[in-house]
Amino acid sequence: MNSRCLFLSLSAVFAFASIAHAQMAAVSVRVEQQTKQDEPGFYSIQTGRTVPGKYHFEKTQKRTLKIFLTSSAKEDTTVKINYTYFGHASGGHEVVPIDQGEKEATLKPGVTQEVDAPTSTQTYMEEHDVGKGSSVKVPASGNKLTGYGVQVFVADKLMGECYEPLSMKDLMGKAPVAPKK
Repeated sequence: MNSRCLFLSLSAVFAFASIAHAQMAAVSVRVEQQTKQDEPGFYSIQTGRTVPGKYHFEKTQKRTLKIFLTSSAKEDTTVKINYTYFGHASGGHEVVPIDQGEKEATLKPGVTQEVDAPTSTQTYMEEHDVGKGSSVKVPASGNKLTGYGVQVFVADKLMGECYEPLSMKDLMGKAPVAPKK
């Protein structure tokens, strides 16, 4: 599933640093999200279908961010990209940062450049009964991915950002990354 997020680019923003007199340019940001979810099971020759296996309540999500950046500067621009994958504990609802990182890139004037954030892989298990008719429950565990945030800085000034869903903006950079379960 690809999700596209177009950022409202800052059009023609030029600031001059008083000491260096360096020109800063607007950077437009577009993020495509690639998501894959695996649900283990086995293929039954007799029925011609995939039958849930021993771990059919366990699921693995993989999410990759493809970040497209375009600079309107007249010179090469070095940018710092902060990205965060957000999620929540399986069985819970509090959204927290799951994985985050930082990358640098040098943008050529007027050229769109792709920067890939590393893939975040999360495995979770839904709450379920041990067997049919059993009153013994296996609790939910692991983390589910729910969104992402990307911020682009030029000389420590925020020049572009993109969030999916938009509510992730409030969480960006405010909480430590959740521990792996």
